[in-house]
Amino acid sequence: MMRRRCTAGHLGLLLFLLGSCRSSTTAGESFSALTPLSTEQLATMDAPGYAEARARLVERAESAKQTRMAELVRVRKQRNERTLARHDQLVRAGGYERSLAERISRIQSQTPTSPGAEKRSIDLVALLQGELERLRCAHPEVFLVETEGTSMQVFPASYLIITGCRFGVRDGQVNMRFKEEGPDTALVVRNWDENTILVEVPDVVGVVDQKVLLTVTTFQGHTSAEFAADFVSTKDVQVVFGHFLAWWPGTTHDENWFKYPLPECVATSPGGLNPVRTVRNSLLGFHYQHGDLYATAAVDTFRLRLIHQWKLTDFLVEYSGWSTAIAEEGNVTNYSWVLVNTPDTPTGEQPVNLYVYWWVDHSNSSVLYTGTVLIEGPRGATYAVIDDDLKNQEGETSAEQWQRYVAEGLLPGTPCP
Repeated sequence: MMRRRCTAGHLGLLLFLLGSCRSSTTAGESFSALTPLSTEQLATMDAPGYAEARARLVERAESAKQTRMAELVRVRKQRNERTLARHDQLVRAGGYERSLAERISRIQSQTPTSPGAEKRSIDLVALLQGELERLRCAHPEVFLVETEGTSMQVFPASYLIITGCRFGVRDGQVNMRFKEEGPDTALVVRNWDENTILVEVPDVVGVVDQKVLLTVTTFQGHTSAEFAADFVSTKDVQVVFGHFLAWWPGTTHDENWFKYPLPECVATSPGGLNPVRTVRNSLLGFHYQHGDLYATAAVDTFRLRLIHQWKLTDFLVEYSGWSTAIAEEGNVTNYSWVLVNTPDTPTGEQPVNLYVYWWVDHSNSSVLYTGTVLIEGPRGATYAVIDDDLKNQEGETSAEQWQRYVAEGLLPGTPCP
């Protein structure tokens, strides 16, 4: 627990305070805002313990993001190593056709241990012989694409083995076309023979997971039919705290007592001192109870609408509580999130509701909290949009309010009137 003395400003506003102020900060497993609205503006807030909490949040956010990004890099490196090992195996075997013939020979030379094993061997040989027959095609044709032993998937910044027939003995071209939206892309040829091509897929960004169509064009100008595969985008990780959120505040005494609008302004210190301007859709909350017979508890609801196949992976909150000596500090008792998909939710979107459950004591007790979400999705693709279901008291949508703030210089972190 952290303790702090009252300042003259605090006493000036709360004339009836008894004893000293006290505050507490709970860290938990929390992330902060590494976004356009956050770090510098949060640094101006002077709630007891809040600067320390913010510093911890920033550190944890960066640590969590870097840990996950390192894992994604490790997986890609492992995938490329295994793909190259698989291609090297084919080269050492003398090519795809010879590797099939040798496999058939090995199976036929083995003595079946049971009637069931004998039938399985016969069926497998027939299958492999059929594959050999396919190699006698008259025109270029793609049979299979594989990465790390996984067939029919294409990964950016990764190697890809293409198997087929009539590719020729000299390098040609391999092209990839996105079925939905994305740039036509030439794949980089690393090795080429009659039945097997090793290519490197460029690091295409800004596109979502979707079907792609591959074609092989020989050095003589003959082009294969399009071959469909699944494009799996490079994943990115973002720590989001910004103007993509909408807020429905729970029961609160802020506006009634201190006469500033909620949630366009958020107080930043005990007793509602120094309110700063936020935006209606920032993930910030402040609740203060001046005097009542009972403690107050409620839940604030936030909304985030992710698009382009981005997914929320975690939601975390950090808070700073304060009270006088005769009351308990306010606190956040719980926080959670749920998906709110409906039959009308467009493909690739993920609407999410985030809930912050808070409590303040009956008199001179407050809590200031901030939260963030960790999301993962296609690198370079826009991850969220402002949810315009809710309008403020001026009838503005989130986008309109944000535009007015920018035009009038009322940016987050500036003092409220």
